[in-house]
Amino acid sequence: MDITLDKKSTTDGLIKIKLSQSDYQPKVEEKIKDYARKANIKGFRQGKVPHGVIKKMFGKSILVEEVNHLLSHSVSDYIKSNKLKILGEPLPNQEKANQIDWDTQNEFEFEFQIGLVDDFNYELSSKVKLKSYPIEVDKKVIDDTVADLQKRFGEVAHPEVSEEGDNLHGQVLVEGSETPVSAHLELPKLNKKVVKTSKKKDRNSVRSCITVDREKVFFYSEDIKEAVKVVHIADTHLFRDDARGMPYQEYSSRMAKAYNQTTHFKTGEITNPEEGFEQSLALAIEENADLITLVGDIFSFPSEAAIEWVLPRLEATGIPYIYTAGNHDWHYEGMEGTLKSLRDTWIGKRLLPMYQGNNPLMAAYDIKGIRFLAIDNSTYEINEDQLAFFAEQVDSGLPLVLLVHIPMYAPGKGIYFGCGNPNWGAATDRNFSIERRPRWPESGHSQTTIDFHKQVFSASNLLGIFSGHIHQNSVEIVKGKPQIVSDDNASGAYLDISFLPMDEQDKELIL
Repeated sequence: MDITLDKKSTTDGLIKIKLSQSDYQPKVEEKIKDYARKANIKGFRQGKVPHGVIKKMFGKSILVEEVNHLLSHSVSDYIKSNKLKILGEPLPNQEKANQIDWDTQNEFEFEFQIGLVDDFNYELSSKVKLKSYPIEVDKKVIDDTVADLQKRFGEVAHPEVSEEGDNLHGQVLVEGSETPVSAHLELPKLNKKVVKTSKKKDRNSVRSCITVDREKVFFYSEDIKEAVKVVHIADTHLFRDDARGMPYQEYSSRMAKAYNQTTHFKTGEITNPEEGFEQSLALAIEENADLITLVGDIFSFPSEAAIEWVLPRLEATGIPYIYTAGNHDWHYEGMEGTLKSLRDTWIGKRLLPMYQGNNPLMAAYDIKGIRFLAIDNSTYEINEDQLAFFAEQVDSGLPLVLLVHIPMYAPGKGIYFGCGNPNWGAATDRNFSIERRPRWPESGHSQTTIDFHKQVFSASNLLGIFSGHIHQNSVEIVKGKPQIVSDDNASGAYLDISFLPMDEQDKELIL
């Protein structure tokens, strides 16, 4: 390994690192052997998977992980040993890193830009003045904005006859077409012509059958046309960190120690979050899964090292995945800010690659005729855009599966079944001081969150809800809609979910 500092000026420097194969290969080989001992891959006995098979499946991700691990420690040690005073964190040259061919290269070069501290003195003059400018908002602007908000986020209902000022949401069938499309019609802007409409069919009665056998879940429905296999993961609580996380240790220290060692949910043997995650991915490969769902708290705090460890492993499976955040994924405990601002900040700075270019707060994914909705409720609340998004998806008519981190409230359940819970608020917030975060509001949930809860359990085409957060399996059925809560993946738990078409004989018997 060769490390040098190119000092551009008194405040700007470039750390250059050259790695040869001898620097990282011993650790890579050791990790491949460890995988071979632990891997559970179809067609091979555990501990008997050939070295070549492991290398083909996981070799590249292991290489990337070990190189990143070596880099982070090398940069940190170099800064310490040379007593460099730096501002912020070393910034990797991403453009140079993106040019690496991990399949063919044996030697690698990396660059990290650093800001160096240079001593200076500055005296602030008492003559410096700041002007304050009053801003007046025109009444018309306020009235127009209120009217627009009322129009966009008004109460959703299904009356027999519309009234003046209503807006219509629904399916429109264009003449000559057999495929309906979603539409939003503003009645005041329509020409005075007859518009034929039909009231939405009430299908809140159960149109599906669900069976649960520990971690195995089976959905049968007449709306499912093709089998879909899903491996569902929640609450892994990965705590891996490196030198980049050192400036944040005062905020991550509690959760960094919370799940270092766990007890396996089936065997009772000692395990850890990384083993639980890798074994769940191996199951997804073995079962030839169509989808992996990750519903939050995959990370104990927004660690770059942990995120970089997860991404290549997900990609190596070759299986589509969906991610939505949990309350720990973006939370540095004790850091100043509202829950919403902290979520926005650390999604933007750290978690964004997990979303594959999709909206972090709400996104739809179509898998073999089923639409999976990932909606972030990791602050326990839902915003207006998310509510409108969900209503649009219901109007699509497609079979829906809702993925959230915080379970939806159900009667008899505790406060951490917190989305739409009428008892949620400051008076019931027992953990705000431990988690060093703002206390839940005195007023409880927003009306938008309550409306979301109502719409979810009234959605005619919703097959079910899958969540995590509680670290314990449970099944709740509200208005015929099942909610399945997963045990924590930190202890190796997962859900093996099968969405299956309903046999004709079962249709006769059940429907």
